[in-house]
Amino acid sequence: MKIKATVDKYCYTSKPTDSDAKKMRMRLPQEENYYDIKTIADCVGEQGQAFLPATFKGMASKQENFEQCQLFGIDFDEEPDYEKIKRKFADYHLPIVFSYHTFSSTPEHPKYRIILCHIVPITERWLADMILKMLKKMFPEADSHCFETARLFYGGKGLIDFNDVVAETGENTFNVYNLVMQFEKFLYTNDKKNFSRNIRVFAHKYQIGLSNNHFNIFYIKIPHTPTRRVFLSTPQSKMKKLLEVILNIN
Repeated sequence: MKIKATVDKYCYTSKPTDSDAKKMRMRLPQEENYYDIKTIADCVGEQGQAFLPATFKGMASKQENFEQCQLFGIDFDEEPDYEKIKRKFADYHLPIVFSYHTFSSTPEHPKYRIILCHIVPITERWLADMILKMLKKMFPEADSHCFETARLFYGGKGLIDFNDVVAETGENTFNVYNLVMQFEKFLYTNDKKNFSRNIRVFAHKYQIGLSNNHFNIFYIKIPHTPTRRVFLSTPQSKMKKLLEVILNIN
């Protein structure tokens, strides 16, 4: 599977300085391309190259210029037990595509970044924002500053895990349907007393329909094909866009 992303051409062995970061931001739009997952993982996790998971319209990597995003990164600076977090991702049915030690990681205080891959590119910023918001709530152990569509992630000093994506089956990817279902379960188990209020607040913010305190989301197999489509009840203006985003989930 080829992923559209931006990978810096320069390798680092330590965290870039502010001056380096400024130059990096200026040259990164020129490095936008399609890469396979293994290349991205090696460049970022082993060679210390920075990357932008999202791509942007024009030459400025700003949230308002969002074009698409398929990879999502989550930083863990204060939870040293990687295996514990890895099990939590597995419990939520969120496959880790790759993970790596960040430059500030030490044996005494491990710090790491975990990368997820959505089955298809997300081309609407509101949906990418919604995915990041769900992940932020589900992983309070993570660095709260990493949940932004325009986030630039520095490379690291060693891969921890790598699981290649199988394009034909979607293996080692996640999809928004499963994430929404897991998020709903999280809201209930995390705070049963305030579940109704919390799900209504989230649904209102992202204009998702509710039925009996459940998100209106449907996963339907198309007859005589391996294709499945996800339908999420939203105002009509967003309904069409969502279907375009996640049209061919196998």
